[in-house]
Amino acid sequence: MIATLLLIVLLTSGCINSTTRSTPEKDTSVRELLQGSDCVVSILGIGSRTPSVERAKLDGHPIKDPGGPSSSISKIRRIEFTDDSFLLGSNHCVGVVGE
Repeated sequence: MIATLLLIVLLTSGCINSTTRSTPEKDTSVRELLQGSDCVVSILGIGSRTPSVERAKLDGHPIKDPGGPSSSISKIRRIEFTDDSFLLGSNHCVGVVGE
């Protein structure tokens, strides 16, 4: 019985990756210098919290040097939402690009 349920879950599930930009890039005066993200993993649709733009702004790293020093993003050029799903788990992220 359990093996049958596991087989059904494995056969009917798959990988899904979607990225959505919620803000248009009309304000091109803000340069793309820093990029920050906040991600949350959920299993069976249950996660500990939701991703936050504020936490993503605090996690700003240089785009040209991702391993460089972090600083907060004060001006936002673009906000992106990314959802990655595989089998019974998913990863939800919000990304912020700005200066």
